[in-house]
Amino acid sequence: MKKFLIRGLAVVLALGVLASCENGASDETSASSPAPVTTPSEPAPEAPLDADEYLATVTDTVGGREFSAMPAPGGYCFYLPGVNDLSALMFNCWLGEEVSATVRGQTFSESVRFALNASAMESLKITYTQADGTAVTEHYTFCASSAGILSLSVDESLGTVDAMNRDPAHETYCYGSLTYLAEDEGYDFSSSFSLKGRGNATWEDEKKGYALKLYESDSYTDKNKISISGMGRSANWVLVANHRDRTLIRNALAQTLAAKLGMENAVQFVFVDLYINGEYRGLYNLMQKVESGKEQVDITEAETDSLDGGYLLEFDNYSDTPQIKLKQSGMWVTVNSPDDLGNYAAIEKLLNEAEAAIFDPHGYNWETGLYWDNYIDVNSFAILWMVREYTMDNDATVNFRFYYDPADGKFHGGPTWDFDNSMARNSGVFADPEFALIESGYRNENCWLRKLMEFDAFREEIVRLYNRHRTLFDSDSSDSIYALAYRYADELSYSIGMNFTVWEKQLANKSWNNPAEPTYEGHFALLTDFLHGRNAFWEDYVPGLTKR
Repeated sequence: MKKFLIRGLAVVLALGVLASCENGASDETSASSPAPVTTPSEPAPEAPLDADEYLATVTDTVGGREFSAMPAPGGYCFYLPGVNDLSALMFNCWLGEEVSATVRGQTFSESVRFALNASAMESLKITYTQADGTAVTEHYTFCASSAGILSLSVDESLGTVDAMNRDPAHETYCYGSLTYLAEDEGYDFSSSFSLKGRGNATWEDEKKGYALKLYESDSYTDKNKISISGMGRSANWVLVANHRDRTLIRNALAQTLAAKLGMENAVQFVFVDLYINGEYRGLYNLMQKVESGKEQVDITEAETDSLDGGYLLEFDNYSDTPQIKLKQSGMWVTVNSPDDLGNYAAIEKLLNEAEAAIFDPHGYNWETGLYWDNYIDVNSFAILWMVREYTMDNDATVNFRFYYDPADGKFHGGPTWDFDNSMARNSGVFADPEFALIESGYRNENCWLRKLMEFDAFREEIVRLYNRHRTLFDSDSSDSIYALAYRYADELSYSIGMNFTVWEKQLANKSWNNPAEPTYEGHFALLTDFLHGRNAFWEDYVPGLTKR
């Protein structure tokens, strides 16, 4: 496995500019002439062609997919999602009877077709000449990817990327059009969009995270709800940079774990290589924004200060508005939505009633006559506990999302979010796979997840889930999160390599807490060693929760 990673990274680092469509194509590099291939028998289009009608494509002869050239700064770019084998690429261009093309000193008539090679992947310059001698030279660049590709074309007359990236308040927007190409199915779509920054502490990082909204047209008024690669239809999406996670896969592992444990509203995601105005920006997670809706958190939000509708909530260690301070724990709960009611007395009252039951030794609210599980959905909170405890997220006891569902009148755990500081990304106790983080009360003894562990029914639900999904925590199982880490690193090796051609300093950044590691392999080993040790620890720890 590690040999594969090293080889994949070395190929990308050696090619360098292969990772991006540059602002202005570079001069053609010296290389041997492409070896011609037998001209295909398909009928050519009528000639002569206008300069913008040359039908250039690239075929992945292994994957069986064909890609069209897209306009890019300085010429055209072939975005090639899901392509790892560069030796399997074939360049094709139908010219017509009265057009010829010159490529590195070799002239083709009627059609151009040749196998691409690594040296040709930096840029390709082709001169098209019509029968009357009129000639035009086009530059092509190639952006291969082992993830999907999200290409954003920003109209900077409506707001610049630099201004957006300098705004810590996230009030500066960019607008434009985008194209998405999926890594697996080749599905693509275009949409108008707006983009703004997102993130609190991570906004100080070089590689930025963004909030993405899709629109029907460039009037930027009507939202465009789209299902991306099978994820729920939405107009609102998030681009997670994972800049502090030098493996780039911790968020994906945690979200996958939540989904496999049965969290109904687990956040869905895809990996994408992000380009903005032709410039490569790195490997990102394109994720659903946490919001209410039938294809996200399936609740109808409250429209008045009442419990007739739902609320998206978060224990939050940041000062946001609106916020509710709980009476017993002193913790702050942010109402993420609805955020425009003006008054939140009804949900504040219910939160304090629930906390009174959770903090009582008998799990009983003596004023309402209700037990803790009358307020709490046991299954979803048990799944939430498992994800946050297993991953040992830095904020496990101080920050998590939950929601109120008016359908059953209970609080539900989830969706899970934000795991770039988990799974030994930090040093100290957070890198100790044998530490019981939540039960210890580390950072916060008043965490609801810790208090819930005092009840037999809650611990029994954790053990039941663990036994039912035992293979997720078995390092010898191909279904385990441990094995998934290796699959992600393998499948994404090309895009991981591209990411670190741009963000090379990310690997060796010493301002973050985990041990200094100069290589991706070193950071990946920190993660997998932790997961292996965590699995071994949980074999005794979790079943023992019911033996107390």
